[in-house]
Amino acid sequence: MNRKGWKAVAWILPLCVAAGPAPRGTGLLLVEEGIPRASITIPDAATADEREAAAELQEYLRKVSGASLAVSTEKAAPSGTRIRLVTGEAAGDLAKDLAPEGFRIRTLDGNLVLAAKDGSGIRFAVTHLLEQEL
Repeated sequence: MNRKGWKAVAWILPLCVAAGPAPRGTGLLLVEEGIPRASITIPDAATADEREAAAELQEYLRKVSGASLAVSTEKAAPSGTRIRLVTGEAAGDLAKDLAPEGFRIRTLDGNLVLAAKDGSGIRFAVTHLLEQEL
């Protein structure tokens, strides 16, 4: 799809993954007319897998929307909507009962959270988001 077709990547996941079908028109605004409206965050002590998954997500969103979402650590994260990539203990309750390589995608407090048990899981979460949800 060309850039004209991506005026807004606003419909990112009504998140039927999280809690069943959401009302049409709900979602998180990530990019609007080529302007980033969200950022990507990783833990302050991010693993190589978290950093690589964030870079992959950033690059793909740039290709389809023309906007480059900033990637930062939690402490340095700008205000506003965030796509949070977290694994292991940083994922807290979202990952505690997942099998190895498992992941969850949820909206929490106006942010999109990709939580995984481990590094392979966070990469699978990003791949799932890009291939199945966008």
